[in-house]
Amino acid sequence: MTFVAGGNGDVAPLSVLSDENGFASAGSWTLSSTAGINTAFAFISGTSVSLAFTATGVSDNIAVSLAVASGLNSSATVGTSVTDRIDGHGL
Repeated sequence: MTFVAGGNGDVAPLSVLSDENGFASAGSWTLSSTAGINTAFAFISGTSVSLAFTATGVSDNIAVSLAVASGLNSSATVGTSVTDRIDGHGL
């Protein structure tokens, strides 16, 4: 299988073999540094079959932070619900 990133993105490795179950995957897909829709393609060698994958990149200038509002030290027995909600919110 061969992978190709459209635009300024990057897929690595570019070519891989499928495993014993017929699965193959790229190790990584790095989106373009420009915000917008990114496309990567997977071509199955020896066939006319191809797949297209899309992802939307956003500007890296977005200021995001998270803060724990409650439930920081919550615990529960395996298989039961945590009684204190773990809340977080953007600041």
